[in-house]
Amino acid sequence: MIYEEHILLVANRFAGMDFGTADLLRRILVKKADAGALGELEAVFRSSAQRAGRGEEEIDTVWGELRDFSGFMFNKAHGAAYAVEAFHGCWLKFHWPVHFLASVLNNRRGFYAPLVYVLEILRHRGSFELPDIRCGLDAYHVESGRVRIPLWQIGGLSGRFLEAWAGALRKGPFAGWEDFVSRVRPEPAEAEALARTGALRAFFANRHEAVWRAGQVRGRRWAGPARQPELAGLGQSPGEPRLPPMPETAMAVAEAEQIGFPVTVDPFVLWMEGLDRTGTVPVSNLESHVGREVEIAGLQVCERLHRTGKGELMKFVTLADESGMAETVLFPGAYRELGWELSRSTRARLRVRVEKDETGSGLNLTVQGG
Repeated sequence: MIYEEHILLVANRFAGMDFGTADLLRRILVKKADAGALGELEAVFRSSAQRAGRGEEEIDTVWGELRDFSGFMFNKAHGAAYAVEAFHGCWLKFHWPVHFLASVLNNRRGFYAPLVYVLEILRHRGSFELPDIRCGLDAYHVESGRVRIPLWQIGGLSGRFLEAWAGALRKGPFAGWEDFVSRVRPEPAEAEALARTGALRAFFANRHEAVWRAGQVRGRRWAGPARQPELAGLGQSPGEPRLPPMPETAMAVAEAEQIGFPVTVDPFVLWMEGLDRTGTVPVSNLESHVGREVEIAGLQVCERLHRTGKGELMKFVTLADESGMAETVLFPGAYRELGWELSRSTRARLRVRVEKDETGSGLNLTVQGG
């Protein structure tokens, strides 16, 4: 048996139960909660099967199959719907991986954190363009393999700001920094967030200069319906010195803080710096190390705690490197030993035992202590 509907067929064709009573049996087995009601329906099933000429041994066997199926069944219509959606998703990711993953980011409902889909886009040779205050796109947009990050991805921008910015842009492009500030009226923190992520690059020579100029918005008050700053001085004075460009690493750190991932440099270059990866095995090569203990290193992109039947804590940690992702498991002993250290970093180097899973098509990676 695979689907819930098979309960109806077994109860009707084997035991001779009418479909109404068979559906009651299905509901009880699906919920797996009402032992009293299940006992009553078992009696009905057995008496009906006896009237249909079934022997006690085969009745016991079939009822055992139904009882064991309880809690593991799935509705066939749901199964078909999920199958179609899964096939569509697989087809799209295979033929249009960057577009598909960008759509997942737009949907904001993926199973994993956005960073996982960002890393997957990079693995499929896509790249990212920083948000731009001049660009009115309200979604991740792909063009020639480059994914434009929408302005709403920048942390710290309010709904009021985004509405004011979009409305102003619909009326015409911004003539410059002064025009943008007077028409949109960003809060100081919002102006700084835009500057730190390079979204103001059209207005300034470099990001250092943008951050300094964005700081001038702080403390200013806005006057009247003309939407002009009460105090002058937002423009650059002729005598002001030019600031040097912001270092690449500093730009990447600012992007990671405000957007969630760096764009100026590869995320692995920024976040894995200083971690000794000598002798580690890439995630994509683990299949060739079944039955052995190896070390892997990567970013911790997903984690979840779980309690065993004895109430002990264990943890699942998904590591990502440049070649792919792999889920590792820390059983209670390893979790007690390594859990605190793992919680203090976004990266990890772990020694794992590589084994085939029970299906034979995947891997179990058990973290070893010590």
